[in-house]
Amino acid sequence: MAQYRYKARSLAGEEKTGVIAAESPQQVAALLRQDGFFLTKVEEEKPKAPFSLWARKPTLKDLASFSRQLSVMIQAGLPLTTSLSLAAEQAPNKLLARGLEQVLEEVEEGAALSAALASHPRLFPPLFVHLVEAAENGGTMDWVLSRLATYYEREYQLEKQLRSALMYPAIVSFLAVVVLAVVLFFILPQFGEIFASFGVDAPPMTEYILQLAAFLRSWWLVFALVALGFVLGFWGYLGTARGKTWWDNFSLRLPVVGEIINWTLSARFARTLAILARGGTPILLTLDITGKVVGNARFQEEIANCSSRVEQGENLASPFAESKLLPQLLIQMMRVGEETGSLDQMLERGADFFEAEVESRTKSITTLLEPAIVIFLGALVGFLLITIILPMYDLISGLNL
Repeated sequence: MAQYRYKARSLAGEEKTGVIAAESPQQVAALLRQDGFFLTKVEEEKPKAPFSLWARKPTLKDLASFSRQLSVMIQAGLPLTTSLSLAAEQAPNKLLARGLEQVLEEVEEGAALSAALASHPRLFPPLFVHLVEAAENGGTMDWVLSRLATYYEREYQLEKQLRSALMYPAIVSFLAVVVLAVVLFFILPQFGEIFASFGVDAPPMTEYILQLAAFLRSWWLVFALVALGFVLGFWGYLGTARGKTWWDNFSLRLPVVGEIINWTLSARFARTLAILARGGTPILLTLDITGKVVGNARFQEEIANCSSRVEQGENLASPFAESKLLPQLLIQMMRVGEETGSLDQMLERGADFFEAEVESRTKSITTLLEPAIVIFLGALVGFLLITIILPMYDLISGLNL
């Protein structure tokens, strides 16, 4: 849905200007005719976002904070323009603050809040825009903004938990690489010189380790450049549509981790679908937005396939059951929700359940991974002691004899 800036005139000669969200200029004309105005000029307004070289894109936490603040101010009875002005002043994210200032200007010119938000797609995702549009039609702006705040807060907490779980293994792995580099490039050469100075042959395993260290020292720059080229090339490939599709499918097939990713995406799917359904968004538009919000190419493809079947008259649960992508428990909850007329409530419960499962499983894996890493590092140190230190001890003992 694009944004159109228009000028219109009524039969009485009254002029009207503003910005409106529509699929085409013809739809703009039709919407204005319903209000008694005739279109005189229309042009598509290109999406814009405030530019800043150093400003970062708003995070889930930023969106949650903005939604909560705006909800509280509107519920307190403050005018929308005043609420937007205060939210812009209090926004910690500079890019979001500048975007809100532009949104405020458009609203003061007569644009609807949803239309003004839609003109900044870098700042406000489709889920946010469409729910605000539904709230404008239903008069439930404070409630919808409160639901959006809760949604983004939970998404932020889930993201934070996953990052925390990966932080310890990442730090330990980095330190292990640093220790190995120090051993290979600085410590082992000294042991090699000691064996050579005494004119004795090192044990076979020790000799192999010394030769490996010497080889890596001689060719480390080549290996580093090859590794850097591989990482950059792989990262660039993942940035393409084909690469993203491959990775999204591959990540879901990974042992243990793939199941956690599936549960995470399923929880996001369920919560997004629930909040859109409760906000009164049409089911086909709800599925389209949900597919984009989930952020996985495989999920988006399956959601699109299911949406086409729902359009033909099927219920919601059956197509997803045949795709075998969503967990069976979530499918059963969707069926119960459709049969009892409480789809949004069942989807919310399903999202809560799988988010709790992701948290529990992630903690379990982290608990097992921490001692495993310690054991691996201990074994590595022990191996170096056996292959380097003990032969040196035997050599010094032989000299004392």
